[in-house]
Amino acid sequence: MTEMPRRRRPIAVAAIGALALLAGCGGGSDAAETTTTAAKATTTTEAEATTSTTEAAREEVAEPVTSGLPTDEDVAPSGDWIGLRFLAAQDPSPSNFQPGSADARVYSITPDCSGGEACTLVLEGGGDGGSFALPNVAPITGDPIVLEPDGDSWTYELTYPDAVGCTDDLDGPYLETTETRDLEPVYDEEGTVTGLVGTTVFVDTLNEAGRNAGCPASVEGTYGYATVVAPSSGIADLREYEVDGEFRQTLEVTSSEGYSDASYQVGGINTTLPGHDVTLEGSCADGNCSVDFSQVNGDDALRQTTLESDDGLSLAGIFDDTGGCNDDDTGERLFDDGAYTSAGSYEDLIPVWVEDGEVKAFVGRYFHLSKPTELGKTEPSCSYEQRVGGWAYLVDTSIFDG
Repeated sequence: MTEMPRRRRPIAVAAIGALALLAGCGGGSDAAETTTTAAKATTTTEAEATTSTTEAAREEVAEPVTSGLPTDEDVAPSGDWIGLRFLAAQDPSPSNFQPGSADARVYSITPDCSGGEACTLVLEGGGDGGSFALPNVAPITGDPIVLEPDGDSWTYELTYPDAVGCTDDLDGPYLETTETRDLEPVYDEEGTVTGLVGTTVFVDTLNEAGRNAGCPASVEGTYGYATVVAPSSGIADLREYEVDGEFRQTLEVTSSEGYSDASYQVGGINTTLPGHDVTLEGSCADGNCSVDFSQVNGDDALRQTTLESDDGLSLAGIFDDTGGCNDDDTGERLFDDGAYTSAGSYEDLIPVWVEDGEVKAFVGRYFHLSKPTELGKTEPSCSYEQRVGGWAYLVDTSIFDG
């Protein structure tokens, strides 16, 4: 099995055109300067020697390879990488479909270039115990993902060995899944692979037993992610970027207290809806980062703060909230405002996708604590603390709204 856990919750992606990922400033040195000696027509030996010198010089200043798949392990992706994939499309698409839900995986990549042609990539879990998940997320283990060369892309195809149920009641082996991955390398000017971009597509299909059991046809569909994968070393090297746009936020919950909403329980996925996207504007250069943050929260109040950096790369900041409260049983609005005072924070928010110097996606930590006020304590539904923490994924909405 791959690292993708089976979920009945639809998470999707269709192919997005060429995404340019520049995850960091690639290493390497400039080509060495060479001096070409003018040919002398005195003797054949001298002419041949000069021609040989000229050809050697041309080879030394040859342009680095910046397209296609690498054939050399010194160039091929290797080591620790982080991948972010986000919801882009779904077929059939429901009327309330909203793109942008995201998750992240960590990989340890080993290239195999022994075949003499394009390298094969073997992706294993890069987390604790070989897990594909980020720290504090439930471990996700499985067989290595072997990406095979296919033209200018690496591809991977899998039919899941076990079918799953189609509804909570119809839990037999009825729904079958196939998975297809397609990734292309992105090079910098020096021929260093600075990232991988592509898609991961899932297709769910009812088998005959599922149709006979009465599974609804609506459980069938095509789902996928647009995927960007960046080397951890490239992220660490990044010291300059700009950010200016609206970002859809996904919270993958790792700690929770006081919430009844399943999306805020441990292991839940919560993605903001349009109108509650995060607006970021600012820059990071020469170790100094300042990014203005604003967001309309669930109570339609505006959060505002400045995200700054202590290390010249990752952002952090704290914001304050006041909130209302609903009745736990009926959903009736008890207080529009003033039932809670809240504080939230982002920590270690790092760019994992930078295009033309502008960040298109961040991964970091998110925490939020709400405490009831004296007003809130007058109602049982508003009298307990709420805490939530987890991984935050921010993706520029222009990618899927444009």
